[in-house]
Amino acid sequence: MNVSSMPQYNIPFLKDVLSRVYWKKGDLDKATAEYERLITIDPNTQVRYLSHPLYHYRLGRVYEDKGDKAKAASEYEKFLAGWKDADSTHPELADARGRLKSLNASSY
Repeated sequence: MNVSSMPQYNIPFLKDVLSRVYWKKGDLDKATAEYERLITIDPNTQVRYLSHPLYHYRLGRVYEDKGDKAKAASEYEKFLAGWKDADSTHPELADARGRLKSLNASSY
């Protein structure tokens, strides 16, 4: 693949519609599986889409809804690392920081 074709290859940039549908319907196992699929590169295929940091934030929310605090915290940390230089006006940044702080405080 050449650099000039990358933008078209990654459009639409957010590909988590199915994950969000499962999450909204309350099927957290399917939502988790779909987000995991989106953030994992399968070495058996040629698919190499960019993984949007928001996937980690949303997967963290799903894990939190499932009650898996450790995995939720891990995903929030990945999200915050991926968006460390992002514009601070994104509401997800403040929310992830607050959720991570709350999860870390409740783990003691």
